[in-house]
Amino acid sequence: MLISLVTGIIYFTWGTMGITISISFSLFIFGLLLAIFFLYSVRGFALLEGRIVEALLGKRMLRRPLFFPRNMKWFDRIKIQLRDKHSWLAILYLLLQFPLGVIYFYLTIIVLIFSLSGIAIPILQDVFNLPVGNIDGVFYYVPGQAYPLLIIAGILLWTGYMHLAKSIGKLHGSYAKAMLVSD
Repeated sequence: MLISLVTGIIYFTWGTMGITISISFSLFIFGLLLAIFFLYSVRGFALLEGRIVEALLGKRMLRRPLFFPRNMKWFDRIKIQLRDKHSWLAILYLLLQFPLGVIYFYLTIIVLIFSLSGIAIPILQDVFNLPVGNIDGVFYYVPGQAYPLLIIAGILLWTGYMHLAKSIGKLHGSYAKAMLVSD
């Protein structure tokens, strides 16, 4: 889930720049070449993301992308590429990977902070005499009787999140297979 933030930033940047440059240069002859290059690169990114999903999430993806027959003309390949829903779904996947990566990242960090703070508060208060909070010069401490509850809550929160992350990973693998694998 943390890797999806990095890949999401890369995919989103590539997708938005590719679409923007292809549209803006479509008035010129080389704009068509840039658009064709962008569409082929999207297939490459889709294949790469398929390998990442297969390796990390265990969702079986296609081994090789289905490109074109060898005896097909170049112009016919471009027409098929533009009509293929797989190309457009892959572009959509690249663009949606960034917001999903941000959501996954923040969810992981927030749960990690709360679970580790629940485990660390007893140690920080007793050993280092650090307060839980400081508002207008007033220090706040957690009572000693709540230490076992804090530790158990921190461990249970992280354990529960691991199960949630596994379920999210399965859902993301199915989503990736639906968007990236052509029929």
